[in-house]
Amino acid sequence: SGGMGFFMSPGEYAPPDPTEDVRIPPQLVSQDDGRYLLRVAEPLEEVTYLDQLYLQVIDHPSDWKIYPDERFTGSPPFPTGKPLAVAHPIFPQSAQSDTGVNLLSTLRHVDRQYAEPPIDSRFVGYARDHWIELDFGDRLSNLDPSDPLILYLHGWVEYTYSHVNYAAWQAGITMRSPWIELPDGNGGWIPASPEMGFPAGLPRMMTVDISKLPLQKDGRLRIRTNMEVFWDQIYASVDVSKNTLIKHKLAPVVAELRTLGYPREYSPDGSNPTVYDYHRLDLGVPFKNLRGSFTKHGDVRELLQTVDDRFVILARGEEVALEFDASQPPSLPETWS
Repeated sequence: SGGMGFFMSPGEYAPPDPTEDVRIPPQLVSQDDGRYLLRVAEPLEEVTYLDQLYLQVIDHPSDWKIYPDERFTGSPPFPTGKPLAVAHPIFPQSAQSDTGVNLLSTLRHVDRQYAEPPIDSRFVGYARDHWIELDFGDRLSNLDPSDPLILYLHGWVEYTYSHVNYAAWQAGITMRSPWIELPDGNGGWIPASPEMGFPAGLPRMMTVDISKLPLQKDGRLRIRTNMEVFWDQIYASVDVSKNTLIKHKLAPVVAELRTLGYPREYSPDGSNPTVYDYHRLDLGVPFKNLRGSFTKHGDVRELLQTVDDRFVILARGEEVALEFDASQPPSLPETWS
């Protein structure tokens, strides 16, 4: 979720985050041979370093939704990857932009209808300084202060580039990752968390622990940034996972590095972001290929077993084809998923 050598300003580079927990949609089902099939592909002009890879299966009550504690941030607290459980989402009673646009219905559902940022057309990934104000009213007032309260934000980000950051720095502009502001009691707003983080890449859910924020009396907060971030859904929820979740860690029984090609980018509705069609492959694209020693094609399970700095070094246009034994986890209790 974070690249190496990403220029922020002279002498400052974004810290790469070597871990990422990716939520697999519930549509994943075992095949006739009792295997889960997954693919990890590199369709961009980039190189992927894979050190360890496994599938974590989580058993939970069927009416809960499970998301990992994930986001991209350059400062603590860093994401833990811990599974968080949503039983009762709490939506704000009002939501508006800094220009007064009502965003309540826009942020209610994951539907590719985004609260769009005021883009700075000079610099890819930048926007003018802007905010979204959420008002939960008294919907948080009856919560137990000891309960972990999590803010869930589904969205995506238009990534910038090192050379764009350099140009913005020359123009006197510094990129600010989203942060949270709270009312100061005098009609103004003050920063409550200097960096909230952002959803790293294509649409996904990010999480932020807001348990320590004083939101029970005045349920208002602002999310502010000058990044090109597109928000699709925002709500709060108490994490009810506690000791209830049952986890199973599956190592791949097949992990084959091979040539794929480039899944075709398209838009299902004519708007951004584009997504990938795995079944329509371009065999060539105008990408450079970084020079160096890439991993030999074939069985790479040994390289993915542990965190040991022995990597599968994946070039653009390649994939790792993975299979997992779906019979390893035991049978589920009734009303569980």
